[in-house]
Amino acid sequence: MFIGVHDLWDLLGHLFNLIYLAAFMARDRRRMQGLIMGAAALELVYFLRVADEPLWSGVIWSGAYLAYAGVGLLREQLSTTTRLRTGP
Repeated sequence: MFIGVHDLWDLLGHLFNLIYLAAFMARDRRRMQGLIMGAAALELVYFLRVADEPLWSGVIWSGAYLAYAGVGLLREQLSTTTRLRTGP
């Protein structure tokens, strides 16, 4: 069975949506934001490469999700570090 390039792009699209779904089910905030970042990165590649020209609306939204989750992850890490330093 031969899988064409178009089929591989479809599989990538399904993969990043499944990762988004896993992020919604995550109970830990860091895990959720990490999964969102991974899904957004795959989605960004998808929207840049799936068509002859980049699909800019998808690229912009994927970048926004990536930035949002990255800032949230950084804030969570900094707040945990600050709590450990200052105590309860």
